[in-house]
Amino acid sequence: MRMAFFLLGLFFVFVSVRGRDLTTSERLLLLPYENNTKNVRQYFLDNIETTSLSWSQWLAYKGLERSCDPLNLHLSRIAREEEEYPDQTENLKNLYSLCSEGVLNLANLYIKGQ
Repeated sequence: MRMAFFLLGLFFVFVSVRGRDLTTSERLLLLPYENNTKNVRQYFLDNIETTSLSWSQWLAYKGLERSCDPLNLHLSRIAREEEEYPDQTENLKNLYSLCSEGVLNLANLYIKGQ
């Protein structure tokens, strides 16, 4: 009987701690990020030979390597917020644009390194 009350209490704590889900517009905005941008970015990060880069290219690589971090941090912040937290589509649009530009510039570094 104690175990049943414990599990029931644990369930209520879990439900109350859970943050809000993404809205439909936020999910639609992030669909290309989830399907393509993450994989392409990881491919370039894995295949750019950093030892052959010049000093300025290496510094650019280090900056571009973290170009999607603001987007990921904002997504984790949304996940921690309450249900009443407003729609973040506009903020996510800017952060996704920054991430995409970073991936494009990683592609340029990859091409220069070939």
